Amino acid sequence: MVEEPDNDEPQEEKGAPSGLYLTARQKLHLWYVGGVVIGGLTVITWAAHVLFEIPVSDAWIGEAISAAAFIACFDSYGNFKWVRALIAIGLAVAVASAFQRATGEPVFVLGGVLGFIVYHILGSLSKIIGKSVLSRWSRKLQAQIAKASPGETIVIQPGEYPSQLLIDKSVTLRAEGEVVLQGLSDKFIIGIKGEDSIKVTLEGFWIEDGGVGILVGGRVHVTLVNNTVTGNRVGVIIKDSAYVLMDSNDCSDNEGDGIILAGESKTTLTKNQITENGGRGIALLTMSCFSGMAITRASRATRRSNAAQADSSF
Repeated sequence: MVEEPDNDEPQEEKGAPSGLYLTARQKLHLWYVGGVVIGGLTVITWAAHVLFEIPVSDAWIGEAISAAAFIACFDSYGNFKWVRALIAIGLAVAVASAFQRATGEPVFVLGGVLGFIVYHILGSLSKIIGKSVLSRWSRKLQAQIAKASPGETIVIQPGEYPSQLLIDKSVTLRAEGEVVLQGLSDKFIIGIKGEDSIKVTLEGFWIEDGGVGILVGGRVHVTLVNNTVTGNRVGVIIKDSAYVLMDSNDCSDNEGDGIILAGESKTTLTKNQITENGGRGIALLTMSCFSGMAITRASRATRRSNAAQADSSF
């Protein structure tokens, strides 16, 4: 059931987080880049020197060029881009050729496929360390939720927090001032799930850059008040037998659908802003919203289009 009461009151405009900042996934990519650079200028350089008797200076120059070419193949989120890769490799070969003509010394650009594999391993190891560092706050809050008494209110102080939280008990999370929760992966940022009719309230958060901003499932009763869910692959997914009240939220500018309602879930929407999403504003996959043949057609079409948008599993 979806209810949208008529309301002509102007929406309170929420501004983006102030100041220049990087999202959590961009910070993770910097860790990856750091592992590539440090590994390329140390491990691979000395390996080339020892194994192939290449002068250290030449090996260093060659690996600096190849590391830069490798890094240039990715965007700021760590997504591999083939067009960038071809351009970067072409420039690397051109620079190495010019260096060899000018000095007579060979520079082994890229080091072949093995070099790319080694770069990726070094970068991935660094990224694992970075994820552990960035997720410290999330682990602490997860532990605080686990220790909380049923119905307890947890107030979050202003800041930007990489997060992946699973809430499985009755609790209220309230933002004090500007609190930004950022995704660390393509999974959910906040997941709420329970089979015992737990009651959860989220109030005042800015939730961005995850696979799913808020994922609700099970037999929970959830109240979402004054949250901004933006820049995710999917804004909000409500499924199973969940009952959700969404009041005065902004669910806009997500890559895919703003809100997906599935299963036997029941949702009441009041005074929400749902605009400029890449997919649909509200996608209805719940059986109670359709009848007859419309169930099959609508469900199949919407499920296929959303299957690749985000990981909706807990």
